[in-house]
Amino acid sequence: MSGCSRLAPSPTGALHLGNARTFLVNWALARQRGWTLPMRIEDLDGPRIKAGAASQALDVLQWLGMNWDGQPLVQSEDLGPYRRALATLQKADHVYRCHLTRSQIEEAASAPHEEGAAEASEPIGDEGSDEPNWRFRVPPGSITIDDAVAGSVDVDLAGNGGDFVAWTRRDAPAYQLAVVVDDARQGVTDVVRGDD
Repeated sequence: MSGCSRLAPSPTGALHLGNARTFLVNWALARQRGWTLPMRIEDLDGPRIKAGAASQALDVLQWLGMNWDGQPLVQSEDLGPYRRALATLQKADHVYRCHLTRSQIEEAASAPHEEGAAEASEPIGDEGSDEPNWRFRVPPGSITIDDAVAGSVDVDLAGNGGDFVAWTRRDAPAYQLAVVVDDARQGVTDVVRGDD
């Protein structure tokens, strides 16, 4: 089975040593195993994007001796795939509109509740600012991730982070949605990430 990894810098500033090391490991793994290695510029984090940082990242990676397959996919150039993914999630009722910030949700979740009070059947949402985020409904329970370094790891997504933003109030996909859409459309099978 052929594999595919990826190089995916986010142009929020200059590449640091940790980024370069992770990119180098992905590149070496892909080249050693004969995998495809596409480049993706993850430039959807609007306020944090720095002018010229994307081309600088590409220059640094080439200077380090890395190459990639095909032209770089620049996320901000076509939001269509992300909009279609959001529509699919909306139709399946996997996302909901929510005006609250993460800290407001955490505060509400930790507030004292009256004994015997009924649990809310719907996640918190639709209060606060004018434009909502769309949050993904994280089902309860653990999932198992097969990590080639750490082994099988059980993660309780609901307990560790809860419902996460899939589409932002800035009318743009959040990283969590965009990375899944792009990994699927680029055929990514294996990714090396920092242990953070």
